[in-house]
Amino acid sequence: MKIKRFLGVIAAFALILGTVSVNAAAPNALPANEPWVLSHVDWYQDAHLGAYTSIAHHPRSGRAYISYYDDVNTALKMAHEVAAGTGNCGPGNSWWCEIVQSSTSVGRYSSIAVAYVALDPPILSYTKIGISYYDASKQRLRYAQCVLHIGDSACEWIAYNVDDSGEAEESYGRFSSLAFDSNAVPHIAYNWAWDFDLPNPDISGVKYASYVGEGTGNCIPDGSWDCTAVSLSMNYMDDGANCSLDFNFNDVAVISFYKADISALVMAVHQPGDGSICNNNWNCYLVDNSSDVGRFSSLHAQKYIGDASRIAYYDSVHKQVKFAEFVGTGGNCTSNAFDCYTVDTTAEVYPTNFDPISMDVDAQGYPIIAFMNSSTESSPDYIEVARPAIAYGLPWGNCGDVRDGEMFQYWTCRTVDPPDSNINKGSFLSVDVAPSGLAAIAYAEQDLQRDGLYLKVAQQRFGVYLPMIKR
Repeated sequence: MKIKRFLGVIAAFALILGTVSVNAAAPNALPANEPWVLSHVDWYQDAHLGAYTSIAHHPRSGRAYISYYDDVNTALKMAHEVAAGTGNCGPGNSWWCEIVQSSTSVGRYSSIAVAYVALDPPILSYTKIGISYYDASKQRLRYAQCVLHIGDSACEWIAYNVDDSGEAEESYGRFSSLAFDSNAVPHIAYNWAWDFDLPNPDISGVKYASYVGEGTGNCIPDGSWDCTAVSLSMNYMDDGANCSLDFNFNDVAVISFYKADISALVMAVHQPGDGSICNNNWNCYLVDNSSDVGRFSSLHAQKYIGDASRIAYYDSVHKQVKFAEFVGTGGNCTSNAFDCYTVDTTAEVYPTNFDPISMDVDAQGYPIIAFMNSSTESSPDYIEVARPAIAYGLPWGNCGDVRDGEMFQYWTCRTVDPPDSNINKGSFLSVDVAPSGLAAIAYAEQDLQRDGLYLKVAQQRFGVYLPMIKR
């Protein structure tokens, strides 16, 4: 084979298959254009795991951490990336999968956060991993935490009961969303519900829990968390469903959630409000009340001057993924503080027990929305990603609305994991952007041939681009 042809073959294979470390550099490339690599992280014959997924990246190493539920073992599990060959799961044993807690049905509605706490010597810096989750057997909210110092290799998990009443008709902790503040203190937004017998009305709402110190909290006797009600509805059990928590640049908590009694998307900011929608310690915006909207919300709070709070969510009437952005005034949504746009239309209405939409904001400041879709109601599911066309370096998009004052579609939708013989692909889905700027999506997929539900991950990798050499 001539050298020119040989180099051309190598270059072709490198462009198609080659990937390098998530921390490598790709000169003159836009992160959105980097290729996606798909892999199974945790699976075994007849497994049913990967539901209630949540993903976060280590802020220093860039490695991914995923929390999820294993229904066979009724356990909360965590998988995280390790050096190839040193793990116990995933391709090439490049992941470490472990049980965080195994009991009677613990681990649903999980949410994970990872923080690196930098301290001055001789005090050692450390990594903190936190997971909020629902204990269905006790109908209570729990939180598990692991602290790793340099040299530590395995987690020793400490679990807390956060909120609980012990009453059979009450539940605390579905739809939990965890976030660390700037001091790595954990906070959780979640649904609470009282399912009373008639003639008493059902009551549900959003609560907010903050860690305050061992034995000093007000949520439960001798607890370590303070809890406050954000919102409530009468005669509904899913007020606060699919809530999403984040902190803005002032370290103020912001929550998006579904307001069940008015079928609307609401955003609550932890500062004094008028009490019309929420507790008067929270300033609440009725973002979108155009139809039955607001389920599966995913929030990004403003991180710096020039940034904006943004929410991805679902329109159950029109079967659409939607996007709301805070503009302050003059917006086109129910609240004129927001602009609201359609991103894409789905083939079927998502079941309320799914969690098929997730959003993050990349290093360039552009939103990335991952969601489950199908071409028809009876066809297999697949995973799409929507990003602004400009994130790909394109002049116009191919999906969603044309934004006010513009001529072309704003969003570009691309398939990440295409349809195949499997079903429920992306029924539980979470996206996060690594410090490198590359995104990763953790999700569940049901394999009909193996009759199981498995945990998968789609990760962007920097492509290997070899120079062309002519002889």
